[in-house]
Amino acid sequence: MNSNGLLDIKQKLIRVHNPFLKAFIQFALPGLFSVFESFYINNKIKWNGKRGCFLLSFDCDFPEDVFVLPEIVDILAKNKIKGSFACVGRWVNDYPDEHRVLIDNGFEIINHTYSHPELINSKKFKSVRDDLNPRKWEELSLNEKEKEIILCNEVVLKKLGHKINGFRAPHFGLIKMENIYPILEKEKFIYSSSTTSINSSSLGFPFHIGKTLEIPLTNCIKHPFSVFDTWHSFYARGGWHRNNFLNIFEELLKRCHSKCLLINVYLDPKDIRHFDLTKMVEIISAHKENIWMPTLSEFTLWFRSNLCKIE
Repeated sequence: MNSNGLLDIKQKLIRVHNPFLKAFIQFALPGLFSVFESFYINNKIKWNGKRGCFLLSFDCDFPEDVFVLPEIVDILAKNKIKGSFACVGRWVNDYPDEHRVLIDNGFEIINHTYSHPELINSKKFKSVRDDLNPRKWEELSLNEKEKEIILCNEVVLKKLGHKINGFRAPHFGLIKMENIYPILEKEKFIYSSSTTSINSSSLGFPFHIGKTLEIPLTNCIKHPFSVFDTWHSFYARGGWHRNNFLNIFEELLKRCHSKCLLINVYLDPKDIRHFDLTKMVEIISAHKENIWMPTLSEFTLWFRSNLCKIE
């Protein structure tokens, strides 16, 4: 049986929609799921020759996220760590130099809409800008959502000369994507990363909607109904992982290659004040031998060519 056939079996076996059942399969039955992964994935499919695949991205929602981009890029580039950055069009327009450092160092920019609707100042974080867009994404008409996506593309191309391949919706874990995928296909996006493993129909495995590959974000191994990110770790309910963030992160990477998994993690750049980014990079570097670490675009092109061909 070829790789595509194996993946089709995997998808059918784990295609469930109840989030409680998915959490039970993923975390309450790790032995059973591990056996399945080992038999169908480990022995038949390698992630570009490696035992696991790790995708790292950053969501640049606020100007404060933008201001620390040069620092992050310097650390990642020195250690040859790839990453993808979800950027907001209006901040690219206002702060082009900070974003240009991404392109100059070979990093990828993801479309994160033009204004990032429902971006507000709160008690947990207050930006230097008070002209944020408080309007909820779900309150926008489909035409308004399309304009948000297209305008971001146009600004990035004009200011940075960079053609965008991927999309991440604002507040992605809380919105409906069904009516967005046709827009993405029309605008020739090749991927989206706008859902979470627990909310996907594939337990976190990439899946196609039309010609767009959806790459779900990985959920927390301790709190399976929440995505593993810096908001969950440092802000939600006072911060679930303020004291063990890097320990949880390292455990994810260990599972990545021990179980031949795809791990897709995003961080908010401004939150590097809460943890040691250099230490995180050291953890990532220690696993390079066993884990493939591409950009999201690189992963999508490889996935299409090797695992799931799209007509």
